[in-house]
Amino acid sequence: MRELVGADFRPTEVLVGHGEPENVRPFRGLFRAPLRFDAERYALVFSSAWLHRRLRGDDPELRRMLQKQVDAQEARRRDDFPELVRRVLRPALLTGHAQAGRVAALFAMHARTLRRRLSAFDTSFRELLEESRYELARQLLEDSRMEVSQVAAALAYSEPSAFTRAFRRWSGTSPSRWRRKARARWARRRPAPDSPSRRRGQSGGFPGQG
Repeated sequence: MRELVGADFRPTEVLVGHGEPENVRPFRGLFRAPLRFDAERYALVFSSAWLHRRLRGDDPELRRMLQKQVDAQEARRRDDFPELVRRVLRPALLTGHAQAGRVAALFAMHARTLRRRLSAFDTSFRELLEESRYELARQLLEDSRMEVSQVAAALAYSEPSAFTRAFRRWSGTSPSRWRRKARARWARRRPAPDSPSRRRGQSGGFPGQG
């Protein structure tokens, strides 16, 4: 953002979708803004006034060429309507707007039309919603320290027990047990403190290199 709008860019808050690390100084030095770890998503929060700032090095011809490429990509994606809905559902879930009517409005259509369009692809709004919920649930359980009840609330479940039942249906296990297994897998992938890979990373090269 600073490269786009200038070095004086300052976010009002930075949301980080994982737990707070032992050393937060690199985050503070980079963002120079309040940090919120264990957030529901990764995001920069900033004033809408920055959206009206002229981009540095703005090139109208380059912008025209890039816009043509974006339009071409969007035209191809229109043939995969369920994928477009998936892309909308993820942020919609985290902002509490994942109702069929609200999502349909983003496509300038009625909820009945949305359901009919998805039915033509042998899927449904409910199926895509549950798919997106499962994807987000795994991310939040693995990457953040949020309680299971907080994850349930973030995914718009009325109560944690409803989320637990849904997660068990998706994965065959409870959210807490899935989290423990996921973190155990992650711990096994980390190099041991005295492993060759850790020593190489600390020295900046392989043994024998100068």
